[in-house]
Amino acid sequence: MSIFNRFKKKDEPSENENSEEFESPEGELPDSDFEIDGEEDILLEAEHVDDDVEYEVNGEMDEEDFEDTGIVPYTGAHSKGAGGAHIAANAGEIDQLDDDAAVTMALSTLVPNSTAEMVAKKAELSAEEKAAKRKHRRKILLITFGSIFGAILLAYLGLAFFFMSHFGINSKINGEDVSWKSVASVESMLAEKAGDYSLTITERNDVTETINGADIEFAYEPNGEVQALLDAQNEFFWPTRLAKFLLHKDFGDYRVTYAYNEDAFNKKVAALDCNTPSKFVAPENAYPQFNGKEYEIVAENPGTTVDTEKLVPAITDRVSHGETALDLDEENLYIAPEITSDNEELAKQVETYNKYVPFALTYDMGDGKTYVLDGKEIFEWLTINDDDSVTVDKSKVKAWVKDFAKKYDTLGEKRKFKSVGNGNTYTVEGGTYGWKIDQSKEVESILAMIDTKESQSRKPYYSSEAKTHGKTDWGDDWIEVNISTQHVYVIKGGKVALSAPVVTGAPTPKRATPTGVYTILEIQRNKTLRGEVTGKTEDGKPIYEYESPVAYWARVTWTGVGFHDATWQSSFGGNRYRNGFGSHGCINMSMSDARALYGLVYVGMPVVIHY
Repeated sequence: MSIFNRFKKKDEPSENENSEEFESPEGELPDSDFEIDGEEDILLEAEHVDDDVEYEVNGEMDEEDFEDTGIVPYTGAHSKGAGGAHIAANAGEIDQLDDDAAVTMALSTLVPNSTAEMVAKKAELSAEEKAAKRKHRRKILLITFGSIFGAILLAYLGLAFFFMSHFGINSKINGEDVSWKSVASVESMLAEKAGDYSLTITERNDVTETINGADIEFAYEPNGEVQALLDAQNEFFWPTRLAKFLLHKDFGDYRVTYAYNEDAFNKKVAALDCNTPSKFVAPENAYPQFNGKEYEIVAENPGTTVDTEKLVPAITDRVSHGETALDLDEENLYIAPEITSDNEELAKQVETYNKYVPFALTYDMGDGKTYVLDGKEIFEWLTINDDDSVTVDKSKVKAWVKDFAKKYDTLGEKRKFKSVGNGNTYTVEGGTYGWKIDQSKEVESILAMIDTKESQSRKPYYSSEAKTHGKTDWGDDWIEVNISTQHVYVIKGGKVALSAPVVTGAPTPKRATPTGVYTILEIQRNKTLRGEVTGKTEDGKPIYEYESPVAYWARVTWTGVGFHDATWQSSFGGNRYRNGFGSHGCINMSMSDARALYGLVYVGMPVVIHY
């Protein structure tokens, strides 16, 4: 914008409400600073030496109006432009200059030379004043900041000096806040706290036990520890403590020791339930369990067994430092189960076991009874390898089969039975008759089935069988020999078919009739019974202990025991077998009774011999 547009007569109204008028005495410039920029209205008063007309820079003015003012633009050194020449500098050029230079330039254009020089001098004075003001302001700031810094330093050093004899901010001893306290004050506080001290021990199942300070002569006795803690603190670090306090951060807890009667303490600790092993409940590991459909993990039982080797030091530490609580769980003082429900190996084990759940081996045990071997028992034999393969422990299978056989085998086992002959109850043991599982064959069969995971139903493999199942497995047809009463009963269809007196073997180790349950191994007519070979004849034939021809023979053992007629016996029954007339182990009968028995018995018929 041309500077012509910035002048108008003073008595004309101003279009800029923010303009400020001023008048200057003749030959003088206004005291206010000049400022020319591109936007604000600037008032400039100048008094013409010829016609006392005042003008101000405050409006728009064309070139003719400017000439009418009587002010001749200055265009050079003491020269005028002809006919109202335009001002060389426009508003944009002036705006690029600093304040003083802009004023000088504008005035050198608008007013005579002497006036411009006055303006320039005024501008120089203004610059000096501004510099002085700025220097003054800096001085004030330095003084202010210096004062503040001095005050802070004084406060810092003052508090540091204070904390040489007092505990710093956020200081704790044995859990008690000792901030701002002196050594004497802290020791007094600790002594007061000791008066009502007690340690509460929290155990499982909502059980708590207490050690009272009065029971162990608990007290605080100053021993220099508090002073040592104060000496160790750095008093110049108190701002750090303050910051941690404001941020709710713990700076740490110092510890000092209390005194107590050790004998009384030891007795009190020894009497605690949590230190009495007889009152502990042992921890139990998590384990797999069959719920009727599948295997699942049964969670561990943590128990209440305390690690007493760790318990006593923990209690001692708490009491020594005046701490009032000890939680056995929080301090991990219980002995934990080795296997927990989140055990990966246990989870893998359960997964593997469930693969065997559908598998079952159903045994037909006779008389409508069965026994089922399923995954519930099989899983105990399995070992899961690192590659997830399964190994069957053969020794465990053998042990199971042995127990299984013991449960169902009757051969040679002790059995109670009721005599059909006289109604009394007897016990018999031994013999060669009864059920006996072939354990070796059974083990191999089970291993093969586990490998294929194919269910089966079958009888056990037997090496010996009986007529029926149960302890009295000889059925309704059997022979009973009662050595004590020297009597024989032949039972057919559950009823006594023959009852006869007998003479059994002499009661000596070599000649006694063996007891137990046997079977008829053979029946034969007209057999010669011979004893052991005692020598040979001249022609080399054997000489026997005895040779006795009999008409009826029913063998019981392969060692020579059986039923037969004994015509050399004058009578039967009573105590003849004890009085020198006992046999070599056979059951001697009269000819008629031997004939009757021979007609009733058959090979495989059970024989029960007992006292």
